[in-house]
Amino acid sequence: MANIKCNGNIESIDVLVKRDLIVDGNGTIQSHKIITEYSKASNFIKFENGIMICWGIVNTSKSNVVSLPQAYKDATYQVVGTYNVKTGAWESVCITSQTNTGFVVSSGETNNSYSCRYLTIGYWK
Repeated sequence: MANIKCNGNIESIDVLVKRDLIVDGNGTIQSHKIITEYSKASNFIKFENGIMICWGIVNTSKSNVVSLPQAYKDATYQVVGTYNVKTGAWESVCITSQTNTGFVVSSGETNNSYSCRYLTIGYWK
């Protein structure tokens, strides 16, 4: 959690936030760059501290390989996914074969196609 004490100038700031800010000798913020890269069209956001979030929708049946819009540093990112069958119910999916560039998503559906929504979070650097 970031703790900043301020009366026009920064009096104190914790280490996690200070890493993304350029602060002069008087404690005044000169500039900051927290977001490194963002693409709404490609469904990802990269933060200067190395965290990246990717999201998307895959229309499939049975199982499908999901290619992420940007590669993670390694395969230790987290994935959350749900799917919607024609009944309108949202159910959880099974994530397997995870690499730094994608994963396989599958569900218990055998007869219907479904839309899978996913969200990933991990480190890109």
